[in-house]
Amino acid sequence: MINDLVATELYKRSTIQNFKLYASIIFKYCLKQEYIVKNPMEYVEIPKVSNDFLYTEADKTTERKYWLKDEVISFLKLAKSELKYFDYVMFRILLFSGLRKGELQALHWSDINFMNGEVIIAKTLSEIDGKYILQKPKTASSKRIIILDKETLSALEEWRQQLKEEYFAFGNRKLWENDPPVFSEPDGKYFPLSHLNNVMNYNFYLHHPEFHRITIHQMRHTHASLLFESGASLKDVQAKLGHSDMQTTMNIYTHVTETKSKKTMNDFAKFMEI
Repeated sequence: MINDLVATELYKRSTIQNFKLYASIIFKYCLKQEYIVKNPMEYVEIPKVSNDFLYTEADKTTERKYWLKDEVISFLKLAKSELKYFDYVMFRILLFSGLRKGELQALHWSDINFMNGEVIIAKTLSEIDGKYILQKPKTASSKRIIILDKETLSALEEWRQQLKEEYFAFGNRKLWENDPPVFSEPDGKYFPLSHLNNVMNYNFYLHHPEFHRITIHQMRHTHASLLFESGASLKDVQAKLGHSDMQTTMNIYTHVTETKSKKTMNDFAKFMEI
């Protein structure tokens, strides 16, 4: 019986130990009353199983490290109405492009072609000794050109106009003309790399504790998952995300979204109808 409980992998070791203890107390009473001749729990040992393999209720909320399509749509609606406009634009780009945070914050306006929607990804923003510097990507495949959709480009254009007005208001016209960062202060300084994390933790999740929590990097994972759901090939996703190793893309591919899993099962059930 104890072995069966362990084999189900549904219970923690402490829970099974408690079960053994309570069962032993009952059998001791039965032994005392002479209902039985020995306590069957006396020599029972609980097999050792790593807790890492035991599935608990808590795992249901922690195992999914990406957002579903409906969650992305809900988040962007809330971000647009509740957060600062440039934060909304940054999150939209992350979710619609799969850029890394450092790649996003390294963008300058000259990297964006508003005519054809192309964005050149050729650098990343890093912090070294308290200073922000631009560095080359770690791999050659990280250098790439991505295409932004029309709505994202429109949001970027609106932010560009707002930022330009701020630069001019602070008397920094020359800084503006020297191609400043896309996401910067009116004095030309980059936003801190911790900025988006702080916005999510203190400006969004704090007010929406019911929302499924993911990290900024997992927005990249979200984009990849939704690409697969929309029908993109492994090769397309690898190129879009700048993965040097196909295995990295394959690892994301295996995390099929719940929506697609249900659709696959429903399609199969429909196919098998007699």
